[in-house]
Amino acid sequence: VVHYAGKPVEMDRIMEFGFPVIEDAAHAVDSKIGDRYCGSMGEIGIYSFDGVKNLAIGEAGGVTSGNGDLIRKARALRYCGIEKSGFEASESKEKWWEYNVVDFFPKLIPDDISASIGLAQLKKLDELQKYRKRIWDIYQEEFGKISWINTPKDADENEKHSYFTYFISLNNDRRDELAHFLFDKGIYTTLRYQPLHLIPIYKSTHIRLKNSEHLNGTGLNIPLHPNLSMDEVEYVIKTIKNFGKKHDL
Repeated sequence: VVHYAGKPVEMDRIMEFGFPVIEDAAHAVDSKIGDRYCGSMGEIGIYSFDGVKNLAIGEAGGVTSGNGDLIRKARALRYCGIEKSGFEASESKEKWWEYNVVDFFPKLIPDDISASIGLAQLKKLDELQKYRKRIWDIYQEEFGKISWINTPKDADENEKHSYFTYFISLNNDRRDELAHFLFDKGIYTTLRYQPLHLIPIYKSTHIRLKNSEHLNGTGLNIPLHPNLSMDEVEYVIKTIKNFGKKHDL
C-alpha cells in the first residue's frame, strides 16, 4: 500500500481483507490517521530517506514493524545476512571475528555519517514540514481557481499529510505541452510514477488499467520542497497561468 505524496490511504478498508500489509511510507514520514502513523498500521512499514525525501540523509531507508520476529530478521539480514556483528558476537564468542551468515542478502545499512545527518534532519522536520504545507496551501488556493487543472486531495479531518509532492492532472490533452513549456522557462516537472504494466521489462499481460493510464497521460508533479523560495513559488504559479492564457484554456 503506497501512501502517495504523503496522503494516507484508508488503511482500515485495506486491513479488512485480512492479508499481511506492507505500507510504503516513503512519502509519508510523519503522515497520520488519527494518532496512528503511516508505516505503523500494517505488518511492515518502509521509509525512504534519499536526497529528495522529507527526511533526507543522502541515500538510505528504514523499516518498522510491531512484529519482533520480523525486526530481528531485518537486523540480521541488513548486513549481508550476517547474524551478529563482531562487536555483538564478542560478548559470547571466543573467536568473535567468525560470523554466521543466516541468509543471502546485500548490505543495506546507512553509514554513520548519513545516520548522523538523519538525526540532525529529524530535529528540523517539523519546521520543514510547516514550510511544505505553506507551499501546498498556496498551490491549492491558486490552482483551485484554474478550471483546466485538477488539484490533489487535501488530508481528511482526522489525517495528517506530509506534503511530499504536489501532483496535478489536466482535464485536457496538453500535459506534455505544459511540461515542455515549464521546462523552457526553467521549471523542472516530472511524473511519479509510470505504471509498471507499461514498462516493457515488467509487461507480462494485456490487461488495461484505465485509471493508471489516464493519470500517466494527464498527471504532472509540480515543484514542492523546502529550498523553494516564495518568489519561486509565485513564478511557478504565474508561468502555469501564462500557459493557460496562451492556449485560451
